[in-house]
Amino acid sequence: MTGAEFKTLRESLNLPVSWVARQGGVRERTVSYWEASGAPVPQDMERLLLDVEQKLNQLATADAEGIPLLRYRTDADLWKHKPEMRPLPATAYAAMLGWRRRHLLAAGRPAPIDWFQP
Repeated sequence: MTGAEFKTLRESLNLPVSWVARQGGVRERTVSYWEASGAPVPQDMERLLLDVEQKLNQLATADAEGIPLLRYRTDADLWKHKPEMRPLPATAYAAMLGWRRRHLLAAGRPAPIDWFQP
């Protein structure tokens, strides 16, 4: 995976550089270097993003008629009410909600997104 592909995928998943660096056990400047240079991204880091993409795609395209689309304000709220999403940030969950909304609208179904109310 090229740095441009890595950055594009990371940004489409709404994952901050800091989160990717922490999960991959590298420094933020290392992630920034991969994204800005022609150096190949290590396979374990590529796999990290591809695994997140797969998980979010599965959630976005799952048929869940009548289940409300809820936006969580914080990582802590997300993890408390959807522990299976840990350690993903709430921003990544928000990206999935956007995909899910587009999927539902394309199928002619309503897809309002509301704030989660604890």
